[in-house]
Amino acid sequence: MSCPWIQEVLAGVFVLHGFGARTDAVLRTALARYRGGDLGGVDFMPPNTAGEAWLLAGVWRDCFDPQHQRSIAALHEALVAAADQDNAGVTIDAAGNAVVETSRAVPGAPRGEIRALHAYTGGLAIPWWEQSAERWESLCPALPRFVGTHMGAPHWLGRGVEGDASGLRAVTPYVRLDFVPDRGVGIAGMAEPRDFEPWLAALRAATGWP
Repeated sequence: MSCPWIQEVLAGVFVLHGFGARTDAVLRTALARYRGGDLGGVDFMPPNTAGEAWLLAGVWRDCFDPQHQRSIAALHEALVAAADQDNAGVTIDAAGNAVVETSRAVPGAPRGEIRALHAYTGGLAIPWWEQSAERWESLCPALPRFVGTHMGAPHWLGRGVEGDASGLRAVTPYVRLDFVPDRGVGIAGMAEPRDFEPWLAALRAATGWP
């Protein structure tokens, strides 16, 4: 992504897709391989009906910190290595034994994948208040995958991490815009680049922003 006013890093949030009943084994293998710093714990949501499990490093809330970035990158590397091992037909069971299934290693066999979400933040000192409220109200639904207002700001793609004291309820990608009086426009998001970049392109086309 090339955008001078937006910073992009790994978010510390990962999707484990397509591993089915082996998802726990892939996660165990990745955490055993991990050689980074303190992740602040991990949160895990088991596979949903789409076959997607979500893994959140505890440091995801402060993922722009350089030290946390090194830990998140190391976790990503461990997850990819564990996925490659699983796709090669080798699963480590709960007792630590290797179970080999050669059928998973043949060409064309279904493969699991690790998808890393990226975090985005930035802002522009644009005097948006000099234009009518109708201008900005019409912009929101015109951009892809508008989901409405959440926590006082327009959101696209989804609503992010939602949970309570009992744990996580839902995790979805999201992008939000904050229109700050007398300051400008702020952006924050967490998404895969393949989702964020088309959305950003649509925003630039609709507004003429750099």
